[in-house]
Amino acid sequence: MNRTIQKTVLLLSLILVLASGFCGFSLMNTMAEEPAVPVRPDCYMSIEIRRGDTLWDIAEVYAAGAQLSVPEYVARLKQINGLGEDTIHEGRHLVILYKAP
Repeated sequence: MNRTIQKTVLLLSLILVLASGFCGFSLMNTMAEEPAVPVRPDCYMSIEIRRGDTLWDIAEVYAAGAQLSVPEYVARLKQINGLGEDTIHEGRHLVILYKAP
């Protein structure tokens, strides 16, 4: 009987070690498949509005760098600058959003 218990304990230990290895391997593969997306913080700077500038033109220049669509970027510009409408004026300054490199 003592020999049977030893064999059972050995078998259970072997199963436990193999199961742990399999679970660890599966977890590592899952983690390795996730692409690492670096988080770039939001940055802000002020630009001077020139004759003929519109929020939409400015958004077309800076939206991609902020990882936003042009409409999303216009909405953010309006929010950041406290604008209720799309109208901006030459000579004034506008705070724009961009992502740190």
